[in-house]
Amino acid sequence: MKKIISFVVGALMLSTAAWADSYVVDNKGDFGIAWNAIGKTVGQKDTIIVTASMGGINVNTKDTGPQKGVIYIIGQNDEDGKVPRLDLQIGIDTCTENAFSLIFENLTLSRRSTGTGEIVSSRSTPTYIDTLAFRNCEVLEFGRWPYRSTCDGGNINYFEVSGCTFHDADGEQEMFRFSQSIVEAVMVNNTFYNLPNMKALFALTRVPDEAAKENLIFTFENNDVFVANAAKGALIQVGSCAGMASEYYINNNLFLYPDWVNDMNLPLPEEKQTMIFSGAYGSVFAQNNVIENCRPWTDGMIIDEEGEGAWLNYDESTGEVADITGNMTMAEAQLDWSDFAARESGDFSIWNGHNLYTAGIETAYIKGKFIGAERWYTDTQKIKASFSYEIEGSQSAKVNIDPMKDQYFIGDEITLTADCNGLNTFNGWSDGNTDLEHKIVLEGDLAITARFTEIDYLAAWNLDQLTKNNEEFASPLVANYTNKAGDYTLAYAGFDGSDSSFVSTRNNKFSSRVLDLRNCVAIRESSDLLDETKTPGYVYIKFPTKGCSDMKFHAVVGNDGYCSDKINLEYSLDGLNWTPLASAAIKEAADSDNPDLMGQGLWFPLEADLPATLEEKDAVWVRVIADTEAGRTMTPPQSTGDVEINTYFLYVGEIRVSATTDGSAIEEVKADEQISKDEPIYDIMGRRVFNVEPNRIYIQKGKKFIQK
Repeated sequence: MKKIISFVVGALMLSTAAWADSYVVDNKGDFGIAWNAIGKTVGQKDTIIVTASMGGINVNTKDTGPQKGVIYIIGQNDEDGKVPRLDLQIGIDTCTENAFSLIFENLTLSRRSTGTGEIVSSRSTPTYIDTLAFRNCEVLEFGRWPYRSTCDGGNINYFEVSGCTFHDADGEQEMFRFSQSIVEAVMVNNTFYNLPNMKALFALTRVPDEAAKENLIFTFENNDVFVANAAKGALIQVGSCAGMASEYYINNNLFLYPDWVNDMNLPLPEEKQTMIFSGAYGSVFAQNNVIENCRPWTDGMIIDEEGEGAWLNYDESTGEVADITGNMTMAEAQLDWSDFAARESGDFSIWNGHNLYTAGIETAYIKGKFIGAERWYTDTQKIKASFSYEIEGSQSAKVNIDPMKDQYFIGDEITLTADCNGLNTFNGWSDGNTDLEHKIVLEGDLAITARFTEIDYLAAWNLDQLTKNNEEFASPLVANYTNKAGDYTLAYAGFDGSDSSFVSTRNNKFSSRVLDLRNCVAIRESSDLLDETKTPGYVYIKFPTKGCSDMKFHAVVGNDGYCSDKINLEYSLDGLNWTPLASAAIKEAADSDNPDLMGQGLWFPLEADLPATLEEKDAVWVRVIADTEAGRTMTPPQSTGDVEINTYFLYVGEIRVSATTDGSAIEEVKADEQISKDEPIYDIMGRRVFNVEPNRIYIQKGKKFIQK
């Protein structure tokens, strides 16, 4: 951590300003030290400059934390231009007399941990803040609130949110929730999207008494609001918590129910439409907003039983609200969702030659007449281009697209990566390129084909559904891919031979070494089960062999902890009595460059031809199990001391069975029957298909059909 001390000397050396401290931090420990060192003097400006992402930070103003002065927390981009991220929770319960300010700039902010929670909070005592501001920040994955106060009392002189983006949070509360009064609030040039459960963007929830009500000056201008809050409350809620002379300026905003959560893009019934503003007093000035699927302005007015309250500029005789003019629907603004570059991906770029750029009004905060956040306007008109791909020759291969967008434009660069998924060889792209990774700059519409050849397999478990480490899948686990109809399953059995209700996995890695990353099933058990008197748990597959010959089994195995030196492959016809078939030796000094690692982090093939006695059976069992009679390896080996490792791990990946299949079980073509959608479908080569085409022959339940 670097500390920078600076001071300002007034003109002619007549006075000296308060010292100001600046700390440069790149880890959460130093962040905590800096936080506790600053904020001791009224009027002093202190800065924490954050140079690296860090999470799990929990600090507050109690004890040694800041309680006075102006605190800036500013992110410094790295050499690649990346903004640092803070997973943060700050408590400011001990701030009094409006002597404390907290300002965030140029940061990615999220809550400290998963679940509910807030980034900044005041819970236990009335809190008095001079300035609370979020400037040019990306705020995401917050549990409920970026800011919340729950203790009645206190106030904020100035609250600001400007140039920020809020997205991908599923909290079910108000975003900014205040139980203290506010003198001035400014929210300008922000974007809000993918907040499906948000009840409000700004909410004054209560004040302790009438005397505490401030006449709020509230500005909400040039914001993009793509929030589907399903009428859970008004986007801006003040109720009766602000004074009679409050003023609300709501101009140049996009209030649009996002079309990506409403596939039909149909008008919502009124009861599901959100209100924009809800309040009892004050004047509302709302001009030149684009509004779609929101309730009329008057639905937000609050009137008591005596008919008192409501906005001061409401004309009861006409039922209209003055100073609410120039608002438009999307059609009136000549705006279509497709005008945004890639809205579902969070790219709301729009050409500044669009009508929207001049459809607003000039305000005190925004110089220009554009509607929505300024950051999204671009000088270049983007020409749309369609992009699609097909996979030829394989049901199991994949193509990864980066970036994946709902709309592409000429000039966009796309990286295509052919994924053989452990079951294919790659033959190249239809444009002649043969690289697995293919970078393309779109020059117009593009349709491209990735060509593969699948290896021979009857059934394969490559676990390509894995999304994270240590997932548990319900047992039995069906094969990911099959080339012949049948019941192909994988399961885990414990040391007593009974099936578990789940199968544990690892995603792409095991051990502390990363040499060769692969999806795998994981067995974790007590190391004493490797004693000769006991049977360790094992992974097995079960499958039919009717119409199959020349069957082969393939897998890769690896182990960790206090594990067996040998892994066995065995088969059974009843799932109870097992016959040895093959084994894989976990070799010491398997890595010649690291002779002490004893095979840690390495994969070893476990392969065998299955005997002909297993053919033409309704069910065959094949298992992978540690050899209890072999020696045991400790990974990593302990060079000194008496170290006990009481757990062994066995990992099994790339599990597949191949076979030659005959057609004796396939009945003649039935042209007068229809393929069912409820059963697996195969082509005449025995490969499973998911999209059928007219006038082609397919196999289903052992019968050939011509798809009508």
